[in-house]
Amino acid sequence: LQKYEELRKSKAGKSAEEQEKIQEEMTKLNYLYVTVPGEKDSPEYRIPLKQIKEIVHHEDLMLQRMKLLAESGQIDIALEFLNWMLENVPDWPGLLEQRGFLLMQDAKIRTEAGRLEDALVPLEELYSLQKDFPGVAEQIGTILQSMANKAAEQEDYPQAHHHLERLRSLYPEHPVVSAISTGLE
Repeated sequence: LQKYEELRKSKAGKSAEEQEKIQEEMTKLNYLYVTVPGEKDSPEYRIPLKQIKEIVHHEDLMLQRMKLLAESGQIDIALEFLNWMLENVPDWPGLLEQRGFLLMQDAKIRTEAGRLEDALVPLEELYSLQKDFPGVAEQIGTILQSMANKAAEQEDYPQAHHHLERLRSLYPEHPVVSAISTGLE
């Protein structure tokens, strides 16, 4: 827009030939020029700026797709997208939040499948990256409480105590710590 205005103002006092060249430059500024890789016949396209409502970066589309994949239970594919972005564009805005969301979704899917020990893997990874990520403390507490209760029901008190200590080492003030301790006593 700034370049367009500069060209428009520079037309004054110019010869007809110079004004025509300036007008051609101004016309070119009304288009977005795109080159499509792999296109043999005509790889360049010209899109009128008036027809463009929004430009979305490929990386932002990947973030959106990751969320949809995770929500539909296709966490493995979403994590592949995440790993690609962490390797290639680690500073992309919103990527760290997306990583936390995906790790929480991964844990949720594993928990719903009854794989509690496996569910702790992505949660502990998230804890090591950002221990105050929303919901991580609650989810870790819920899983470790379930595991401790199950061990106590089977009278495997050393295992129940192990789960209590595991939670205490991560979140010493977690309310589940006192609940498990009281239950074990």
